[in-house]
Amino acid sequence: MKIFKHILIPVFLYISFLSVPIVSLANTQNKTVDLSKINDQQRLNIIVFLLKNQEPEKAVHAILHHPFENVMHIIDSQIMLADALFMLGKKQDSIAILRKLLDAQPNIDVARFKLAQMLFTVKNDTAAKHHFELLFTEKQDPQSKQVIIQYLNNIAHRKAWFFNVGGSYAPQSNFNGGLTKAKYFCNDYGADSNQINFWRSYFNFIGQDCDAGIIPTAAQMPKSGMVLNLNGLAGYRFKINPNASWTVKATGNLTRYPHTLPAAITLALNTGPSLTIGNQTKLTLDAGASISISERKVTSNYFSVSAEIDHAFSPTISSNSLLTISKGKNHIDADLGHLSVSLQNYLRISINNSSFIKLMAGVSAGRYIHPNNSYKEANFGVGLYKEFGLGITIYAEATYARRHKTLEDINNFNFSAKLTKRDFNIWGFAPELIYSYQNYDSTRNLFDKSGHSIKLGITKAF
Repeated sequence: MKIFKHILIPVFLYISFLSVPIVSLANTQNKTVDLSKINDQQRLNIIVFLLKNQEPEKAVHAILHHPFENVMHIIDSQIMLADALFMLGKKQDSIAILRKLLDAQPNIDVARFKLAQMLFTVKNDTAAKHHFELLFTEKQDPQSKQVIIQYLNNIAHRKAWFFNVGGSYAPQSNFNGGLTKAKYFCNDYGADSNQINFWRSYFNFIGQDCDAGIIPTAAQMPKSGMVLNLNGLAGYRFKINPNASWTVKATGNLTRYPHTLPAAITLALNTGPSLTIGNQTKLTLDAGASISISERKVTSNYFSVSAEIDHAFSPTISSNSLLTISKGKNHIDADLGHLSVSLQNYLRISINNSSFIKLMAGVSAGRYIHPNNSYKEANFGVGLYKEFGLGITIYAEATYARRHKTLEDINNFNFSAKLTKRDFNIWGFAPELIYSYQNYDSTRNLFDKSGHSIKLGITKAF
């Protein structure tokens, strides 16, 4: 029972309800009950009666009269306390109580469902969706599943302004994509035999030997330091009907590096409809445009269209497929202009209402102005989400991609781990510690790179 002791802390905010040991019952000819002379189960029955009769103040008084001893009674009383305070307009206090309960024991279905409902009511759609999706498991009866589906549909399509801001100032290794091999060769530079011979002659002229290997310069070596990243999003969702909506959103990102790399700004605008088809499928279409700016010049611009399908095969298995076609133009290096197509697929398998596994697989291809930059790629990955006691959530993800070019093959491995402290939240945000690692291994030593980064962020999805 000790693990539940800390969830009773919020009750001291409502000590004013403890003035007398007698509670009167409405609609029962003004009967009264001496709470000190009944057992805990009888007291819970009275609290249920008071809540049904819209008497939350008396319900709070009955809950806080004296501590419950049995663990299940403690859990039930805290859920009822959250209900009563929500009815009294103390919505954030109610949400805090349920979050503390789930911090101690993440598998309490009733607490998670009520928390999701309250978050939906206060229009915290990000967090509400997160909890409703965790609840959508085989253990739910058909009626409960239908209620959850309706909530998720309302979240997807109700009209609303939305915005988000975030950022980090954190250490990052090899932020410049520097060489990780001790040497590289003329074959890494030349696209054909003529170009290889040109570079061989050039390096021989400056005293380097292509056969023995060329030593990287200081500018080509990996650089590490504190990187500043700021991002923002704002948009509006128009509700067309209960099963359709249209969204317009604008995003911006600023990255500032130390040393000699210039800062980079990316601005994007996206718009498109979202449709719910039956109870199991959602289709989202999107068209977008973006530009990148560095040193007060537009360095590139992109246009894209995408189609995304979310489908629930069963309460425990759902999928997401995203098809994207994009066209880009690089104003610094024309050879990097391209047309690309990608298809990414995700399969989410729920373990229980506090954990799931994510499987990922996809293919992509790009055609560049310079044919040697064109590529074909296949990728796959796996992720694991788990909520623990003590308010800790961990999500870890590992991905691998194999890319083939005319003169180069690339193995790209990425790993990330995110730790969220749910019980340390301020104004509805919880802190996240994010670690990531990339190993980009090319058959051309010149393009090998790897690096680590650690970031401290915040989230509303908890």
